[in-house]
Amino acid sequence: MAVAPWMAWREASLSASTIRAAASAAAILTAGADELLSAALSDGGSRGDTSVCITRAAGRPPGNARRLSAAARSARSKCIPTAGHVEVVSLGVVDEQVVPVLRVEDAARAVAWYARLGFRKEWEHQFEPGFPWFVSVARGSVRLYLSEHTGDARPDTLIHLYVTDIDAVSHEFGVPVDEEGLAGRQCDISDPDGNRLRIATPRG
Repeated sequence: MAVAPWMAWREASLSASTIRAAASAAAILTAGADELLSAALSDGGSRGDTSVCITRAAGRPPGNARRLSAAARSARSKCIPTAGHVEVVSLGVVDEQVVPVLRVEDAARAVAWYARLGFRKEWEHQFEPGFPWFVSVARGSVRLYLSEHTGDARPDTLIHLYVTDIDAVSHEFGVPVDEEGLAGRQCDISDPDGNRLRIATPRG
């Protein structure tokens, strides 16, 4: 079936329009997305949150690349909607921390031992009776996970713990203080499962 000339011209025009729209979207995202994300992360780092800016400018004319870039600069202090081209997705304020996981054979025994260092049990979890325990212990803002699960951590793990009174630790465990320790005035001890703790008070 023959195609009328005007239909062929229309299809060619639509294809060209599609290509131009795609090129426009690519130019906008290239010009603005990285800058918006950089601005959001830079600002989020100072506020302690993880706001992320997402561009929604696909299909805009090429001139929007410059306007979007300017909008990104103005949004550096606050990641906010700008001229309908930016959407803010906020994950809220996150208290960031790293929690080491230590492999233990007997969680109850480990909890009792870490209590000598001032750690207190926060919670414990067991999938079913007879299954391994997973326990959280904390000393102030310092937190450790003690796991009976064989795949969670390897034995003989080394962690550093900084405390305000290394002499109290020395007295509790009957070990000398190394005055020349690399971490400060330090003691090296091991828990009942062979995990090594390098405990230190930084030098004044």
